[in-house]
Amino acid sequence: MTCASCSGSIEQQVNGLPGIKSCYVALTTEEARIEYDANTVGIRDIISCIDACGFEATMMNKLDHTTQMELLAKTKEVQYWRSNFIRLLYFGLPIVFFGHVLPVIAAFYNWETYHIKLFYGTYLDIWIQAIAATYVQFVLGKRYYSSSFKALMHGSGTMDLLITVSTSIVYAYSCFSMLVSLVSLEGYPPRVLFSTSAMLFIFVSLGKWAESRAKGNTSTALSKLLSLAPTSCVIVENPSYVESVLAEKELLDPSLIQQKQIPVELLQKNDIVIIQSGSKIPSDGICIYGSSEVDESLLTGESLPVPKSAGSKLIGGSLNTHSTLYMKVQLIGSRTQLQQIVQLVRDAQISKAPVQRYADAIAAKFVPTILILSFATLLFWSLLLWVMNVKYIPPFFLNKEGDEVEVSKILQVAISVIVVACPCALGLAAPTAVMVGTGVGASNGILIKGGEVLERASDIDCIVFDKTGTITAGKMKLVGHRFVQADNVDDLTLWSMLHAIECNSEHPVGQAIAKGALYNVKRIGKSIQSIKVQEVKNHVGYGISAEVIDERDGFMKTVKIGTAKFIKDESKLTNFSTFQDIVSSYDTDTIASVSHISIDDTYFGYIQLADSLRQDSRKTIEYLKNQGYLVALVTGDNTKTSNYVAKLADYKAKE
Repeated sequence: MTCASCSGSIEQQVNGLPGIKSCYVALTTEEARIEYDANTVGIRDIISCIDACGFEATMMNKLDHTTQMELLAKTKEVQYWRSNFIRLLYFGLPIVFFGHVLPVIAAFYNWETYHIKLFYGTYLDIWIQAIAATYVQFVLGKRYYSSSFKALMHGSGTMDLLITVSTSIVYAYSCFSMLVSLVSLEGYPPRVLFSTSAMLFIFVSLGKWAESRAKGNTSTALSKLLSLAPTSCVIVENPSYVESVLAEKELLDPSLIQQKQIPVELLQKNDIVIIQSGSKIPSDGICIYGSSEVDESLLTGESLPVPKSAGSKLIGGSLNTHSTLYMKVQLIGSRTQLQQIVQLVRDAQISKAPVQRYADAIAAKFVPTILILSFATLLFWSLLLWVMNVKYIPPFFLNKEGDEVEVSKILQVAISVIVVACPCALGLAAPTAVMVGTGVGASNGILIKGGEVLERASDIDCIVFDKTGTITAGKMKLVGHRFVQADNVDDLTLWSMLHAIECNSEHPVGQAIAKGALYNVKRIGKSIQSIKVQEVKNHVGYGISAEVIDERDGFMKTVKIGTAKFIKDESKLTNFSTFQDIVSSYDTDTIASVSHISIDDTYFGYIQLADSLRQDSRKTIEYLKNQGYLVALVTGDNTKTSNYVAKLADYKAKE
């Protein structure tokens, strides 16, 4: 589709079918949302109607993941217009050279003629232009003719019709001029305008190539959302074995499980899916076996992975960060949360802003109006120049001798009226703005429900921000610590151990501990000690334990880092009373998460981690306040954390 007339003609024809409740066509995404009564009209009737309008229609839910990505990126369309443009250059540039460049060169060097005469009324350069122009007009321009013909059959006009009419008139005039020259055996070359139609095709095809690339780029948000879902997954082919083992509450033997990799589109409800560490969850379901941590930041924006075990809900598109999970599929296809978000963004980009209705109303009459204006221009100048004295006629319309009007110049003026209307920015402006706005919003975690919402945004007087990942950066950092003095391990050794254990961690908490430990080693002013890590064990949702060797003394030590419950349950603390005193002394309503440390069953204190504020949060809030907006913060955290972040971000927090 090239303009609002294209989308308008489809809407008009489809809405004319019996049983159609509504039809909205998005010009920028080239998608349609149609509501219909299945008892009256079917999907084949709708597709046939669209095909008859000159456009190809395909059901989105029948396409696989890869094809949807290609459609969003306009891959085939970009390839077609690129190829078409290159071929137009091959055949069009010689026409432009003989029609425009060579006459300028001849005039500059005062050549008497640059035409190679074959016989009376026939010239070599003119015939080269005619042959090349015929290929350009009817082979490379076939798509324009096909689209225009189908549109006319349904009583509608498109930009393709303007291009077809203008180039056809120019081509027909040039051929007629050649025929007259041949029949009359004139001694001078005929006046042809093949270069005009060639240049028009070249520039329009270049514009369509650029437009298709731009449309593909504006679909980046949807492409990113679709890319969150994996294209394939591994299912269990003998689910009865898994179910029987789980019913007896025994451990699964992976060697007895028959596996098969399939495309995600072939998933069925109640399939059992194996999700390895580092793999994305293919659909929504329930964890039936295993324990791990899952990154659900695509939906929640929370930086910390969520612990999952048997009975936990799993969301399609989220990332399994640790151990293998077994999931029973509950929702598939368009019913998953990720696909519902994708559909919400699609609906938003298809929906029309109120201002677009005015543009569409004008665009519906645009093509016939332009054709009428072009004909009126031709008629006006023809009559005016016919009755006007040659002395007063503008030089543009006269031949070289200045004594006769050239009909081709009048035709050029009329054609120019059609040519300048071809881009039709009127119909592209509003839907492009809506598509880009909703796409940028989606890529930044803001779901906008269409153009009407954007148009009403000027009435907003209150802005509410989520805390995690919006006001805060969504990344943990070390904000405090308290160590218990011990004879055998000093602060430098302790920080070195923490860094050695967590330096290769992919967990946000582990990465924050490693970074904070390295900072404190440098703060002490010494180099990090050499610590060898023998074995690391992750305790999902609780903490981490490791066997380390201090290479200074060669002794192995068991280090545990995690929650208070983890330290209490997994360690036989020799200084348990110290542990209890410290746990009871620090504020449980603290702003930070606390990780406790034990070494060889001796409690060594804790470190505090907290989310950091985004660098531009304060400036953004200050700007909005200066503009007169009421700014609010919403969070599920405790009151102290909320007030602390609000204070940092310059909110006026209210209990």
